[in-house]
Formats: sequence, structure tokens, C-alpha cells
Amino acid sequence: MPQLGELLLYVALLVAAYIPCAALIAVKTRQAKLLESARRGIDILFITLTAASGILIYLLVTKDYTVSYVWQYTSLHLPAIYSAAAMWAGNAGSLLLWVWLLSVYAFFAVNIGWRRNMPYMPVVVSVLGLISLFFVALILLVPHSNPFTRAEGTLDPNGYGLNPQLENPFMVIHPPCLYLGYVGLAIPFAFAMAALVTRRLDSTWIRSTRRWTLAGWFFLSVGNILGAWWAYVTLGWGGYWAWDPVENAAFMPWLLGTAYIHSVIIQETKGMLRIWNMVLVILMFLMTVFGTFLTRSGILQSVHAFAQSPAFMYSFLWFMCVTAIISFGLLLSRLKDLKSEAQMESLLSRESAFLFNNVLLVAITFTVLWGTMFPLISEVVRNVKVSVGPPFFNQVISPMWVFFLILMGAGPLISWRKATVSNFKRNLLGPILSGIAGGLILATFGVQNVWALIFLSICVFVTATILLEFFRGTKVRAAMTNKPVPVAAVQLVGRQKRRYGGYIVHFGVVVLVVGVVLSSLFPKEQEVSLHLNESFEMAPYTITYEDFEVLDETHKLVFKSMLRVDDGSTSRLIGVERDYFPEVRNQSLEWWSRARIETNWKHDLYVTMPDFDKAPFIQGGDPSQPPAVILLHARVLPGVVWIWIGGYILALGTVICLWPDAVPVHLRGQVRIPSRSAPARG
Repeated sequence: MPQLGELLLYVALLVAAYIPCAALIAVKTRQAKLLESARRGIDILFITLTAASGILIYLLVTKDYTVSYVWQYTSLHLPAIYSAAAMWAGNAGSLLLWVWLLSVYAFFAVNIGWRRNMPYMPVVVSVLGLISLFFVALILLVPHSNPFTRAEGTLDPNGYGLNPQLENPFMVIHPPCLYLGYVGLAIPFAFAMAALVTRRLDSTWIRSTRRWTLAGWFFLSVGNILGAWWAYVTLGWGGYWAWDPVENAAFMPWLLGTAYIHSVIIQETKGMLRIWNMVLVILMFLMTVFGTFLTRSGILQSVHAFAQSPAFMYSFLWFMCVTAIISFGLLLSRLKDLKSEAQMESLLSRESAFLFNNVLLVAITFTVLWGTMFPLISEVVRNVKVSVGPPFFNQVISPMWVFFLILMGAGPLISWRKATVSNFKRNLLGPILSGIAGGLILATFGVQNVWALIFLSICVFVTATILLEFFRGTKVRAAMTNKPVPVAAVQLVGRQKRRYGGYIVHFGVVVLVVGVVLSSLFPKEQEVSLHLNESFEMAPYTITYEDFEVLDETHKLVFKSMLRVDDGSTSRLIGVERDYFPEVRNQSLEWWSRARIETNWKHDLYVTMPDFDKAPFIQGGDPSQPPAVILLHARVLPGVVWIWIGGYILALGTVICLWPDAVPVHLRGQVRIPSRSAPARG
């Protein structure tokens, strides 16, 4: 079976090399059948990589320890679901997942749009084939990257095993979501290169890729939020975002994707920012490759990164450099063709607001990039590795995020071309007054932190702008259709999905920001040593150490302190665990504190047990007796639940934007679209 998997990879390598050759020769010689064979090559690539991925999952689930990768990332006690998820636990398997997902995207993007986008397709399949060629070659030719390599020597028959922290439901969904986001952004990049090569530089290629771009952005959004949630519930430090290099690597393409999604609206409606959009789509793709590079090369220390591999590092560097040179070279050669069809008439216009929004997002991206890479740059230049932690990112990025939120609220309400005083009064005066009133109310209730007042006041302002847009649209819709207001509101969103789905995304961002501000600026924490039946107070809770349990599970010992939590109205018993994994080879992972989280709409109670008196459990002790002392770390974190609720709202808004129109394709030209902001079909 491993031999078949490896053979399929070699077939994929040959097919990936054939696709660009066949497509480009077909264009040169005008041979339709040869071009069709390139399309069939995409189908074969999808089939072979799907089969290879299925074989690897089968080997992992059946624990075939004749394969080195299977032995390294599974063990006999590992449940089947985590054994399958071990495909992306290591370097080799995750690269196979990357290129397999690319083949899935390529299969559907090429086959769905083959006839409609025929002028672009030769270059599109060539670009996707070349990207696939790089990754398959990486798997087969770079040492220790082939997941089907046979094991050598005498190995533990139980398997080396998965990192215990990865035995979590998020392991099953978080990495694939991020990969779906990374890989999905290759589709707009391929179409952008096709537009540059063919000089078909109008908005057709953007409309053809709009949903693919939104899909990639959606998965990146969900992946980042799931990653934050996983860190919060698993790592035990009480946070959800640490500006870790690999976290940043997933955040940067999301920022550029956000800028690009907004910027193409200006090109579609006004024929402007065409060069800017090309730059964004190239940077967006390069950042996805850069994120993969950071994770795979181990060039920077990260809790998420794989082991360092110089071969991987140099391979990715060459690939990124070649891609950047070719892409920007093509762009420079087409500058005259990319001139805007219209000029920006005023700084006070919707066009300007969108542009400033883009500039801020790109500035945030490069600030994150600089902070991420600064330790490496410092080591190379000065031979001193200087760490850059959360304070740098928070201090530098917070002011930029303030202006971004302001533009997010004000931009959609400002007039096109040139805003007037009457436009400002009609659209923005009410929301501005709402934001000021919100800030004053918060100050009255005792909020004194300046950053909290600024962010929360702006969140009120943005929410008011969104509600104003929904109120106006619903009022008009209800009057036109004579429908009840709730029905009119639903129909409004259904008829103009792109516009109002976008507003729902904006509201999700606002809710998420509120959660981040409250949990970051107003946390309470306390570390205490408790004797049996001793209590401590941490408003609004009183926590008492009442009992202790030891559970002998299949592959671990669970030491659980039983705590009585009283919040003044209810009293309940909760268990806080510290797990011991005797079979783990890495001693730093033998012990793991599992957080216990009690959530309500106001705050989370977050408790971990970093240590306890182990005397009763060592040789000669009485294991029936609870430890005399336990060490607890307790936190009260306001508003954390609103981060996750904001993520749900953001995802809902994106799904609405992606939802297909009810108008059939063959009737679209005969049916009047109600608003120019309604989505263009890709």
C-alpha cells in the first residue's frame, strides 16, 4: 500500500509537469485537443492526489508501522479520528494535504468555469499546474518529506504517538480550515496572472474569482477563530492570541484578503484601483506561501512550527522569489494597460474611504510582518536575537485598528465621487452622536481606560451605521412590497446578498472587537496555594478546595482537584485537571494542565492547576489521601464569549455573500437586478 501511494505521487509529479507544457503549446499551436488534455490533466491530478491522500489516511488509521510517518504520529491507543487527523500533524503529511486541497480547488474552478472563462484557462491551468509541481516535487525530492517513506531499524511497536495537546476536536477542523483558506487564494492569483498574460484586464477575471476569493477568506477567518479558541481552551495560559509567528502567518493573508475584497468593489463599480488590486492579489498569494514557509521551515520559534529543515527553507525561498519576480515583472509590463478608467475626484468620497481602508490593512500587514521577522533580522545583522512580544504589536497596531474601524463604519455611508455637507448630516451625524453618547455612558459607569473608551465608542458608532443602513433598506422594501418589516428585512438581505451580507460581516467584526477589548483590558487573575477545605475570593466567586480524584485512563493519569465555586447565587462543584502522560517521549509534554472554563455572557471563570503536592502518589505515599496543597491559577476574563459570537456572525455574513442568486444564469440578462451592489456572478 505505501508503494502505491508513492507511485501515485510520482504520477502526480509527471501530470503537474505536463499541464503547463500542454496548455502553453496548445495556445502557441492553436490545438484545441492539446488544451483539452491539459484540462484533463487537472482532473487526473485531482484523482491521483485524492487517492494518495486516502491511502495515507488508511495507513494512519490502521496503524501500519512499516511507514515511518505513521509510526511517528500515531500510537496503538490513539482513537481513529485523531489517527486520521495525524495526516496534518507532521511536515510530510501536511504538505500532501496542501497540494491535495489545491487539486480540489483546481478541479472545481477549472471545470466549472472552463467554457465561460476560456480566454484565461490556458494560463490558469498552467499556473495551478506549476504550483502543484512545486509542492509534489518538494514532497518527493526533499529529504524527510515523503509521508510514504518506509521505517528503518527497530521501532517501538506501540508507535511514537501524537503530541497530547493535539488530541483535541480542534485538531480535526482547525488545520484543514486554515489550509482551505491558504490554498483557496491560489485561484484568484492564477486568474490574475492569466489576465496579465492575455491583457484581458477588465473586471471579468475579478467577477470570475469573487466567490473563490470569498471562500478562501471565509476559511481563513474560521481557521483563525478556531485557532484562537483552541489556544484558549487547550494551552492553559488564559489567552487566545499571542502574536506567535505562525498565528501571524495566518493573520497576514487574511488582512490582505480583506483589503482585496473591498478594493475590487471600486474596480467593478468605477473602473479604478486596477493596479492596486493586482498588487494585492499577488501579495495575498505570496503571504499564503510565506505562511507555509514559516510553519514548515522552523526558521522562527513557535509553538505551532515544525522542525527546522534547511532544504525546505531554501526551496520555499526560491519559490517565493521566482514567483514574486515573475508576477511583479508581468505587472510592470502591463502598467499602461492597467490605467484607471476614472480618477478620484475628492478625498471625501466613498472611493477614498475604500482606498484609505486598504492602505491601513496593508500597513497593519507589514507591521505584523516586521514584528514577526525582526528577531531573525536582528540575529542576521547584529548577531543578537531580540524578541518582539505582544506589547509591540498591541501598541503599534491599536491606533491603526481604530482608524480602520472608523472607516469600516463611515465608508459605506459616504457618497460616491464627492461627499457633501448634507450627505454627512443625513448619514453620519446620528451614528457619530450615538458613538459619543455610548462613550459618555461608559465613562459614567466607571470605565476609565482610554483605549477601552475609544474602541467601545467606535464600536457603538459602527453598529449605528449598520443599523441605519438596515433600517432604511427595510423601510423602502416594506413600502414597495407591502410586507411586514421582518419579512421585508429577510427579503432585503436575500435580494442584495453582497451588500447586506457584508454589513453582517462588519457587525461580526464589531462584536469580536468588543470581546477582545473587554478581555484584554479588564482581566483579573490570581495564583494561590490552597490546603484542603481552604477558600479564596476572586469577585464575584468564592472558590474552595474540597476533594481530589485520580483517574487511570487508557494512556494517561488524570489528577483532578474538586473545587466548590460559589458566585453568590449558585454553588457548584467543578473539576480542574492536570494530566500525566507516561508514554510521551518528550519530557516537557509529560504533564499538561487542562483549563476548566465556566462561561456566561458577562465573563469567563478560567481555572488551571499548574501543580499539586505529589507526595501521596509517589513511592511510599498513600494514594487514597488527597494532596495537602494544590496550586491554582484563576482568571476572570470579561467578554470572551463575544469573541466567539462575533466569529459566528462574521461566518454567517460571509455565507450570505457566497450564497448563489436565485436568478438562473440563462435569464440573468432578462431580469433586473435591484441594486448595483448586488453580487456579480462568478
